[in-house]
Amino acid sequence: MDPAYTCHPPHPSCPAIEVTVRAPETGPDEMAAGYLYVLADGEGAIRYVGSTINMRRRESLHRADQRDSSPLRRHLMANGGYGNGWCMHLYAVVRYDPVRCRDALTRAEDDALHALRAAGHELLNVNVARRTGAAADAQRAWRERHGQGTPDSYMASYCRQWRRQRAEAAAEAAAAQAPA
Repeated sequence: MDPAYTCHPPHPSCPAIEVTVRAPETGPDEMAAGYLYVLADGEGAIRYVGSTINMRRRESLHRADQRDSSPLRRHLMANGGYGNGWCMHLYAVVRYDPVRCRDALTRAEDDALHALRAAGHELLNVNVARRTGAAADAQRAWRERHGQGTPDSYMASYCRQWRRQRAEAAAEAAAAQAPA
């Protein structure tokens, strides 16, 4: 757990839990920690669930966000802002293997999202943390219909050019550091 994060105890209706996701060959020193959090309004109602690897930084980003593009932000602005009793609570600590189980944190976030909605919480989350297979297939089909994803597409050629420039810059940097 982030030792610098001591803002709030776990929310009473959602005691902090610990989740571990690992492959059989994962050693104890290969584990990373991530956190699931909830944002509760001034009346204690849970309104949002998210995930992060740094609770303090994530809370400051929520407080500093001035865009009105998200339902969460619009709701905050319409109800007195973050200073009107809103606070961030730890929901779960997720320990996972970041190499073999890369999506463990987003899977845990989706599970929490579904569990909180099933428990009757009116969450302001619009998106799920990870795409479903159907969404990925629909996006792939759109790219194919619109000429993307082929070796001759704009993005493919742009990425090749970017990789080439990056390799040249790395080669120049290595040459500059090489002993004469």
